Amino acid sequence: MVKLGMKMTRAFTRLGGKTTQAFNKIGDKTNSVMNKTKNIAGRLENTAINTLDKARSDINKIPDINEKGIKLSNSIIKKSGGITDVLRQSSAIGSKIVAGVNDMGGSDIPIIGKALKIAEKSTRQLALGAKKLDSARDTANNKLNKYADVSRNTIGDIEKINARKKNDMAEAMAEPNESFV
Repeated sequence: MVKLGMKMTRAFTRLGGKTTQAFNKIGDKTNSVMNKTKNIAGRLENTAINTLDKARSDINKIPDINEKGIKLSNSIIKKSGGITDVLRQSSAIGSKIVAGVNDMGGSDIPIIGKALKIAEKSTRQLALGAKKLDSARDTANNKLNKYADVSRNTIGDIEKINARKKNDMAEAMAEPNESFV
């Protein structure tokens, strides 16, 4: 009987040892997988944070770029106003010269008369061109003002939404999730 008890003791000891080894290997594998998962999660978190920071910096540039575009457009519109002023003045000066030559009898001379009629038409065309440019400039200025208002309001709305989302996320992180329990 003693031999049988000894054999049983050894068998159970071996079985216990093998069970311990199996569970230790499972524990080691689980620990290894958990460590790898933590490392991957850490890398993903760092990538997400870096991406978010990059996106924030890019998004923060949008209002500045928008304002620069609006200022540039306003500058172009103002300079085009100077061009139309020059056209208008040159048209007025040209018409005065033509009128002066006509008053002195220049229109009675055959070649000079035709040249004066052509000059008179061209000065009228300069005046018409200046009016058309003024109209186009005014239209562009109105559109630019509308764009500036809409874009500034849109940027303001986006910033409000982002602030609300940020607050909502902070509240969600602060509150414990009771439904999980």
